Amino acid sequence: MAQAALELASPVSVELTSARTLAEKWLPGLAALYGLFAIAGAVVGKDTVNDLSDDARNGLFATLAVGAFLAALSIVLGYAAAFGWLRIGKGQDVSTDDKLLRWYGTKGRKAVVSVARRLWIAVGTALGSLACLIVSLGLVWLGPPRKPVTAPVTVTYLQNGQTAAKASLCGTITADPTPQHIALRVTDGPATQTISLPAAWVEKMEPTKSC
Repeated sequence: MAQAALELASPVSVELTSARTLAEKWLPGLAALYGLFAIAGAVVGKDTVNDLSDDARNGLFATLAVGAFLAALSIVLGYAAAFGWLRIGKGQDVSTDDKLLRWYGTKGRKAVVSVARRLWIAVGTALGSLACLIVSLGLVWLGPPRKPVTAPVTVTYLQNGQTAAKASLCGTITADPTPQHIALRVTDGPATQTISLPAAWVEKMEPTKSC
């Protein structure tokens, strides 16, 4: 077993230790992703989200969810690369020096490859999480705003400006290019028309649930 003990200090063992040390140095950077998401949470406030269109809000929530998942996966893989993962052995026979060295050599090479693979995936998912965070902020700053919802109103007006001749229309108010006029979009069955009324004719406007 003395010879086996010397062989266990082989380059494979040194390489595995170096790989785990390198992976451990990446952990603070990976963990900092949660700090970035905390800052993003302060920027993406409820009022800001409410001002976005439905498509922009859905895209924002989906992007943040994917980014949070990638950040969590990155940290888990980073810790697994640095400190390993709990596994139950299969009870290999290591009763002789040759068997012990063969087992350790195979395990050591696999461990080095596993550490490298986990670290690369952890860094890749961290970059993907950062990209999702940037996209989320872009949606907040540049996303299309929600279209204002115009409630229908009932407009009582004087026909031709005459007090004795009153009428009413129900519709939604829209922009009117004519000065001192009010444009009302009125729906009558399948047809929709815009009626322009002089502001001086309007006697009152009352909100209503539906026309």
